[in-house]
Amino acid sequence: MSIERIDDVEPSWHAVGRWAERVDPEFETLPSDVWREAHHLTPPTPEYHDVDEARYHPGTNTVLLRRDSELATVLVMTESEMDSPKGRALLEAVKAQFGAVEDTGGDVV
Repeated sequence: MSIERIDDVEPSWHAVGRWAERVDPEFETLPSDVWREAHHLTPPTPEYHDVDEARYHPGTNTVLLRRDSELATVLVMTESEMDSPKGRALLEAVKAQFGAVEDTGGDVV
């Protein structure tokens, strides 16, 4: 994990697709804009060793992952979405740094 922070990123096609699938369409912004607003997640867990930087955005309850200067993917921080060991480790890292998070159904996890 790099400690370098980059604010200007271009989303990959994968990230754009995941954004469209996972974020409420009424949230009218781009993932690259949310990236600049999101909070640096330290550390993103050893399971995400291939990621240069991770940021958590409370407004969308998402973690955005960056490799080089590209936004690689967007993950929603809910128990149902983070159901793999790697996903649960990331959700726990978010909870450890930011406290309980609200899932998309309004429940606190």
